[in-house]
Amino acid sequence: MESNGQLPPMFAKRFKLFQKTVRIISCKKEKFYDELFSLNSDEELLNYIVNNFKYFDDKSKFKGQTVNFNKRAILLTNDLFRLSKTIHKNIRSVDNLTGGADYVLPRIFEANGILKYNDKLLRVIFSGKMIRHNSQMEIEIRANTLYVLELIKEQLQKRHINVNSIELDNIIWNTRNNKNNKRPYHHTKTIYY
Repeated sequence: MESNGQLPPMFAKRFKLFQKTVRIISCKKEKFYDELFSLNSDEELLNYIVNNFKYFDDKSKFKGQTVNFNKRAILLTNDLFRLSKTIHKNIRSVDNLTGGADYVLPRIFEANGILKYNDKLLRVIFSGKMIRHNSQMEIEIRANTLYVLELIKEQLQKRHINVNSIELDNIIWNTRNNKNNKRPYHHTKTIYY
């Protein structure tokens, strides 16, 4: 429950997906762990999650191209890497992961003048209107967020500050309550973030 006594958005759907996850793992039994612990890279682990748990397969079509966001799968890959000694030993790094495209980073980037929205998008966001999942607006917000994250990472590397994309995402995400980040964020009804 949220602090206001309300269930989180899309709670019923999210709970059904959780139950489905448990069923998939239960059906595989020990095979699940054998498969999981046999993977040798962050990319293999990410693909394993996306291929076995389809509701982690967060992709969009944009101008005829498939854009793979996989935000929740990326976070799960990173969490498994951090929490499991076996997985950590097997895959050794999560340097191939991108950041997680949701609503927090674009708000921070826009509030700090790093990402500039056009007037139409600003009106939609400031009015609190819902931006449809997989719409051009939503895809562009998410894709540009990841692009900006990579540009920041490149600039840090030029200054000999080595951080991978998911670590940088976490660092920036943790500034979300900074007084400079009080501007509204985009609203999209989706299970992917």
